[in-house]
Amino acid sequence: MTIRDEQRLPCHRTSADIRAMTADDCRYISSLDLLSKSSTARPG
Repeated sequence: MTIRDEQRLPCHRTSADIRAMTADDCRYISSLDLLSKSSTARPG
């Protein structure tokens, strides 16, 4: 997936817009991390 930031937010972005986009990215990445950890966990 190749989407540039310029395509995600319109020009004249505010710092609040950028912080919100970054927070969304962090949530998405964290959920992927949790999914990958749970799929590789071995029953103990």
